[in-house]
Amino acid sequence: MPKYATVADHLEAEELKRRYQHAKDPVESRRYHLLWLVKQHKYSLKQAASGVGLNYDYGKDILKAYNQEGPDALRNRRRDPCRRGRPPLLNCEQMESLRQVLESPPADGGLWSASGPSWL
Repeated sequence: MPKYATVADHLEAEELKRRYQHAKDPVESRRYHLLWLVKQHKYSLKQAASGVGLNYDYGKDILKAYNQEGPDALRNRRRDPCRRGRPPLLNCEQMESLRQVLESPPADGGLWSASGPSWL
């Protein structure tokens, strides 16, 4: 008989199921699905990881992070604007200024190109 992993009680099994079924991000959905399968004690972590298409070691990392940090640990951080500690190329004021400029046609009457305005 397989050994079952322990999933912390941050969320009930039904809430994990609901979140995996309704998540807009496929990465987050797969993470919730993994935890839901394990929390039911019908599947070992290894079986659940294989069932949702994840590597076993990655599944262990997801379970550990969830048990320690809760649901926020399952968020897909690849979509975060400032990930891995690298500062963005433009600060908030510069981004807003750029958005405003790009909403209007170029001053020379041409088309915006990848090179961007000369003031950047």
